[in-house]
Amino acid sequence: MNKSSDPESEIQQTSDDPGGNRGVFPLLRIKNFRYLLAGTVLSNAAQWIQQVTLSWLVYHLTGSGAMLGTINLVRSLSSLGMIPVAGILVDRQPRRQLMMMTNGWLFFITSGLGILLCLGYSHVAFLFIFAFLGGMTQTIDMSLRQVVVFDLVPRWMTPNAVAIIQTGWSLMRSFGPGLGGLLILWFGPGGNFLIQAFAYSLITLTITGIQFPSRKITANQNSAFENIREGLR
Repeated sequence: MNKSSDPESEIQQTSDDPGGNRGVFPLLRIKNFRYLLAGTVLSNAAQWIQQVTLSWLVYHLTGSGAMLGTINLVRSLSSLGMIPVAGILVDRQPRRQLMMMTNGWLFFITSGLGILLCLGYSHVAFLFIFAFLGGMTQTIDMSLRQVVVFDLVPRWMTPNAVAIIQTGWSLMRSFGPGLGGLLILWFGPGGNFLIQAFAYSLITLTITGIQFPSRKITANQNSAFENIREGLR
């Protein structure tokens, strides 16, 4: 492998002069971090657009504030319940493979719902199933992205890297809902979900551009259930 494309060599080159490489721009010179940042911002934007679209569609179909609150509760509970499992998966599974699988699944369910809506199948049960499955999968993806940043940049650069990632999340939290509303106005809810599916396909492309450093996955004699139980103590 060419040295310039080796993630460990890339990190080492950036680490040669820690005192002179503080700030944002040295981080953006790391190709792996650029791809991770782009994918994370896209993923968070899709998440907020999705949340707005789901809420709008549930209220549009039912006219019920209780149903609107219920679907947000389902989404939140599925995310909360998946947190311990996500930690185990991130620790035990190859991270590139796991990231590809989660985004592939998000693309599949998002495009599937978009097609159903465009064909006129707008049953509220589909939205609850989607909220449940999407909430779980996005929890795995975001947990994974929080950990992967430590694999891709030098240790002394991780505070800045985490800060940049958090800034991207904050920007999408501010602009994502408004963008979601505009997309509903322009393309309708079905088209909106298809746009989100396209975003997940772009995210998959960013993953293919990331070269994950080799990582030894140690065998764990405890079962996943035992690890979850220990973590809750």
